[in-house]
Amino acid sequence: MEKINNSMPFAALTVGQVHEFMSSYIDELKKVVTKDPANLTKEALTADEAINLLNELGYPVTKSSLYKMVYGKGIPYHKKGKRLIFYRKEIVCWMNKTVITPETKSDAALSLANSVNSKK
Repeated sequence: MEKINNSMPFAALTVGQVHEFMSSYIDELKKVVTKDPANLTKEALTADEAINLLNELGYPVTKSSLYKMVYGKGIPYHKKGKRLIFYRKEIVCWMNKTVITPETKSDAALSLANSVNSKK
């Protein structure tokens, strides 16, 4: 496939070329969005670094809520003496298992409505 540039008309692409382009673009987006553990650098994190990572991954957390999760064994962690150590890969895997993001806005709205109805 020849390189696509801004001056090429979109209508000149074949269906196969569009499919190939979109597939490669989606694969690249998945790497960025999921924060693939293979692409991450530092493995062991302090509590502050774990908070920053969780916030980057779209899971807003404060120091207080992180410690509550540790106390309730809701997040993977390790202790070295009195220090808490978090491993990046464990946190990313935990996020992928724990946090379920809806596919569409309508899925999110349905989930919210079901949650509200179940609390009545």
